[in-house]
Amino acid sequence: MVDIKHPRCNCGRARPCFGMPEDARASCCAKCKLEGMVDIINPRCNCGRAIPSFGMPKDARASCCAKCKLEGMVDIINPRCNCGRAQPAFGMPEDARPSCCAECKLQGMVDIKNLRCNCGRAIPCFGMPDNARASCCSKCKLEGMVDIKSRRCNCGRAIPCFGMPEDARASCCAKCKLEGMVDIKNPRCNCGRAQPAFGMPEDARASCCAECKLEDMVDIISRKCNCGRARPYFGMPKDARPSCCAKCKLEGMVDIKNPKCSVCGKHAKYPDAAGKPRQLCAAHSAEVGAHVLSSPCWSRAASECLDLLEEERGFKFLYRQRFDEAAGAWSGEEFAGLVADRALRPDAYDPPRREVVEFLGNYYHGFPPKHPEHLSFTCVGGKTSAELHRETFKRLDLFLEQNMRVFYVWEHEFTEWQKLAATGEAPPISRILRRHTYQERREEGSCKAEAARCKLKQASLHEDLKGSREGSHRRLEYASKKSTSSRLEG
Repeated sequence: MVDIKHPRCNCGRARPCFGMPEDARASCCAKCKLEGMVDIINPRCNCGRAIPSFGMPKDARASCCAKCKLEGMVDIINPRCNCGRAQPAFGMPEDARPSCCAECKLQGMVDIKNLRCNCGRAIPCFGMPDNARASCCSKCKLEGMVDIKSRRCNCGRAIPCFGMPEDARASCCAKCKLEGMVDIKNPRCNCGRAQPAFGMPEDARASCCAECKLEDMVDIISRKCNCGRARPYFGMPKDARPSCCAKCKLEGMVDIKNPKCSVCGKHAKYPDAAGKPRQLCAAHSAEVGAHVLSSPCWSRAASECLDLLEEERGFKFLYRQRFDEAAGAWSGEEFAGLVADRALRPDAYDPPRREVVEFLGNYYHGFPPKHPEHLSFTCVGGKTSAELHRETFKRLDLFLEQNMRVFYVWEHEFTEWQKLAATGEAPPISRILRRHTYQERREEGSCKAEAARCKLKQASLHEDLKGSREGSHRRLEYASKKSTSSRLEG
């Protein structure tokens, strides 16, 4: 017998993804795939650049992307009404899938996606007790129908909480409960004052509270070591549950709650070659083919963006990391040491051209000043977008000081470019590649300086206006005093 739910390649190191085009299941991993095999788990268009979305109307699977679709093909992944303007929601009552939108629906069609009562005014909640789906609203319900979505007690006034101890569902409320019924939703100790936490070691459920517990009962909800002072973490390797704390552990016991890698002793979170979970660390699990390592501080979006830039510009960067979709693995390395005494590694670096390219993810680098989220977006570490933007461009300045040609791509602009590429209307990707120069920094600095000058000018005008008002007030006061004294002298 073999593990059907978690199949593995014949080599035993990784899960299979590849198989012949007519196969229903994958049989080989990326390393063991034979000639003619294709990736069944993550299918791609024949061009190899995008996930397929289009196929013939009768096809079960999509076979082509937006650029390669043939005449007569439709979007199977995101189907649309025949009018092409909206997603379909209406169909005949017996249809499994909707075929028309609200404007194009035919006579007799109903809303399959958002089912409504026959009256058309409300969402159905009522049905016969044995019905799987509700069919009528509260006004149209027939005799004998019950509220299936929000089941209530037979009295109709409250949600049921009580039932017989062996019942799976509650059937009565507190007022209507029969003799022998217990609160199934909120179980309590027999004393009725507290929730149970104690039971016999072999019990699946707690039955007594701390005051009513019997001798030999243990805390099932928050299990403790036999010493009673700490929670258990250690047990024998074959034990299903830990039984001892760190101080009371016996010889041969291991940490069951926090297993260690059997090779290096690091925290184990990943499976081994046999598929047993929590046996190896990430690195050693990847070595046996049970895990795919992600590159630290790197993203597949960045790798895809740089792949497209290399394809358009006709050369490859000597230093960068690449993700191979077929093999499901990272390759290459970043260059360190461009800036002395700083651990800076650009995303892509080409020594002959002295060219640096950075992919600026918004969560780690913020948004540019003209973007609406430049001041409001909260990034990694709770920092604002403006703070991270400032720090990012200070680092880019360090590359400029080394006489490098510095370029960068914003993640949000690349995302918009991908959306246009899916429709076939995208411009060349070099349009979103921006060059970082001292002039750009001067313009940004001059904008800030201009804003500061405007602020100072407004402040000085305010002071001048305030001074002129005070001076005129003094002159009027002096004139009134003088006129009063002259009248008195006369």
